[in-house]
Amino acid sequence: MESEGVAVPRTRIWAIVIGVILGLVGAVWLLQGIGVVKGSFMTGQPIWAIIGLVAAARTAGLPSKRFRRRVVTGTQATNKGTTA
Repeated sequence: MESEGVAVPRTRIWAIVIGVILGLVGAVWLLQGIGVVKGSFMTGQPIWAIIGLVAAARTAGLPSKRFRRRVVTGTQATNKGTTA
């Protein structure tokens, strides 16, 4: 997989996949905990709503941290490759 001409390492792809799965599972747990999704022992149990909220919230911030590009300032760009 490539992003703007830069190869994406397999570890990053797996981190994205696992993050998406954890976010979806967290959303299901949250919905079961508050009683929206029925048919499970977790339905209506507040602890599952809390666990689901934590899991979903934890994964919500990952894309912004994972895909934030490092900005190179002008002095860093001009000094790149030079030694003092």
